[in-house]
Amino acid sequence: MRNQTKQRIYVVGGAGLVIFVGIWLVAIRATAPLIWTSLQEKPKVEATLVGYLNALKAQNLDGAFAYCGPSFRAASPYQSFVSQHKAFLEKEGKFLEFRLGSSEVSIKESKEDWVARYRVEMQFEKRKLNFLFELHHESGRWVLFGFRRMNGGA
Repeated sequence: MRNQTKQRIYVVGGAGLVIFVGIWLVAIRATAPLIWTSLQEKPKVEATLVGYLNALKAQNLDGAFAYCGPSFRAASPYQSFVSQHKAFLEKEGKFLEFRLGSSEVSIKESKEDWVARYRVEMQFEKRKLNFLFELHHESGRWVLFGFRRMNGGA
């Protein structure tokens, strides 16, 4: 009797394992293209962000503003962008260097929902500050959507 019970447990356990593996394979098949696309898009996102930061570092505000998307431009027109940047530099000093930190590139079925977030450490003359930058995929390219200062700046 005990052997029959053990056999039933093994059969039920084996069937459960087969079902689990089947569900797992379906999930992997569904998400693999999105993961692959995310890996392909990450260098493009970084190129956009690095281009923006290098333009800021060179004090090329026209060039930096070119990396900003329509939503950013609507919230901060060019003259406002320039005056805010200059006021920030007066307070913190010259922008010396930056270092990209952790990142997340979120790819969905619809390109309008693609979002990337990067933590960036920015060194100014007076102190080092941390920012979180958000980029969106708009009109076939990655653009700056916005940024905010993170806690923990020196």
